[in-house]
Amino acid sequence: IASVFMIIGAIILAETETKTLQDAATILSSVVMGGVFGMYLLGFVSQKANSSAVWIGILITFIFSLWNVLSKQGLLPESLSVPFDLYYTGLIGHIILFATAFVASVLFFGNKEKKDLTNLTVWTQDGKPIE
Repeated sequence: IASVFMIIGAIILAETETKTLQDAATILSSVVMGGVFGMYLLGFVSQKANSSAVWIGILITFIFSLWNVLSKQGLLPESLSVPFDLYYTGLIGHIILFATAFVASVLFFGNKEKKDLTNLTVWTQDGKPIE
């Protein structure tokens, strides 16, 4: 069964328009991991973030990544094509997730219950070493 998956993977790689396996891996990780750093950064620098807002950010980032992939595969009209390479999908995805989740948490969800965030964000450090 593993060999069948390897053959299918090889056929897919042969049909894609990438230069090398490293190129394909970089694009794949950029598309799949787009937004993860934005999610962690939101948790480190914001006291307002919550899981509902992060899910909205994930959804918007997924739509953005899907748009990029469909555009680069030629499945969208020229007027909807993206003006940049798939390498930048991850970088822009981080920014999109951070921005949309932060705005959603401020505008829609707010922080209804105050949780103890001591030493979890940049703004709540108490100066004592963590044990």
